[in-house]
Amino acid sequence: MVFGVATENAKLSDDERTVMLQLLVEARGTRDVFLVATVADHGTDLAVASARKWVDMGADCINILPSYFLQPAPSEVIDHLSALLESVTVPVIIQSLPAGGHEIPISDVLSLHHSYPHLQQVKVENIPASPLVAEVTGFSRGSVSALVGWGGLEWKKAVAAGAVGVQPGCSLTELYLKAQACLDSQDMGGFDTAFAPLQRPLNTWMRHPEVLIAIEKYILKRRGIISSSRTRKPSAPLTNEDYELAEVLIELVGTDKE
Repeated sequence: MVFGVATENAKLSDDERTVMLQLLVEARGTRDVFLVATVADHGTDLAVASARKWVDMGADCINILPSYFLQPAPSEVIDHLSALLESVTVPVIIQSLPAGGHEIPISDVLSLHHSYPHLQQVKVENIPASPLVAEVTGFSRGSVSALVGWGGLEWKKAVAAGAVGVQPGCSLTELYLKAQACLDSQDMGGFDTAFAPLQRPLNTWMRHPEVLIAIEKYILKRRGIISSSRTRKPSAPLTNEDYELAEVLIELVGTDKE
């Protein structure tokens, strides 16, 4: 997935987004990898243009961050989502991100599935996550599934409530894959052990999304995956504790130089 909050989406130019998706499509090649591109434009016309462009470029799915800037009327948000769903035929995920602004009832969002069955998932960034995950599954009678975000802090509870996957940042993928393997084998004790190293760091870093963005870039740089850990302003300062927690996890997963 590209153009999420952790991609610093709000600080990217249109040209940068285009180049980023081009590079991702080229890197994917013929691999069986599902590409998700986020549409977060506040203006409906701009959002529709972005959605169509990303699909034309090769995105397999569109993730929509609803337009909540200046708290538009709920009916206006629904109209915005409807226009986006009307503009594409690929699967669509709608993101519930309370930290991003005013939220409308998830039942209103899910009602769109009747007219637009390609609305297939909701990404739940709520804390706690499990009540909304259960509502997504229950209200839609299983026709719309839920992913859990927010670093995966609520992952275990969300899975128990019906979530089908987690979508965290990309700097520590190995740890999430190890935990997912335990879930796949229904080894909940193994999941607790695999996820334990992430628990304290995530609780610390999720104090603000900008902190997570900065520490993700730091880890990616330390691991030799990207060349710079520079964050775009306005950003958030990192503390010595943030760096110390990151180094513990880097020790677990290693770097490209190792």
